[in-house]
Amino acid sequence: DTTAGDDDDTTAGDDDDTTAGDDDDSTAAPLALGDLIITEVLVNPGAVDDTAGEWIEVLNLTSAPVDLSGWVLSDRDTDSVILSPAAALVVNPGDYVVLGRSSVPATNGGAPVDWAYGTAFTLANAEDEIVLTTPGGLEIHALEYTSAFPNPSGIATQLSGAALTYPASLDLLGNWCSASAAGAGTFGMGDTGTPGQTNPTCS
Repeated sequence: DTTAGDDDDTTAGDDDDTTAGDDDDSTAAPLALGDLIITEVLVNPGAVDDTAGEWIEVLNLTSAPVDLSGWVLSDRDTDSVILSPAAALVVNPGDYVVLGRSSVPATNGGAPVDWAYGTAFTLANAEDEIVLTTPGGLEIHALEYTSAFPNPSGIATQLSGAALTYPASLDLLGNWCSASAAGAGTFGMGDTGTPGQTNPTCS
C-alpha cells in the first residue's frame, strides 16, 4: 500500500530497496503472446539498398514500459540476432520502436531507427518470418508474410491502424496494406511509410 511509515511505500528513508523477499518490491506483470506486435515493415526499400534500408516497427500494447534489451529477432530459418543496445531499449506503453539494418538516416533512407541489427538479420522480399522472442524464450509475436502481402519497392507494408489487436487481426491479410494504399506519406529520402508513428487505416 502507500501508508506512510510502513516499509512498502515510497517515503524517503524507509525500506524502499529492491531486496528480493521483502514487501516493498514491485514485479512487473509477465509478458504474454501479443503484448508487443509488429505493425509495419519495409522489406523492399527503394531510396537505398535493402542492406541499409530495411526496418521493422514494433508496438507496445501493454500498460507498462518494456525493455527490449536481450530480446531475440529471428526468422524460422537461420537468421537470428540478440538486441544488444548500449543503453536500455525501452518502448513505452502505446509507443513504437523501430529496428532496422542501419540507424544512420543518411544511410538508411531517412528512417528513425532506434536500434540497428546490421547484417545479422535480413528480410526476403517475397516471403519470410519476423519472430520476436523474450530473453526467456517466450515468442511474443511472429509475422509470417508471403508474396500475397503488399510489399512493392519503396513502400512499407502496414497493419491497419484500426486492427491493432491480437491475435486474429494479425492473421488476416485484409488487415495489411501497402502504406501508399492507406494514404501514408513519404519519409526521409522518399520511401512511403510511417516508421515510429501511428498507422493510417487500410481502406
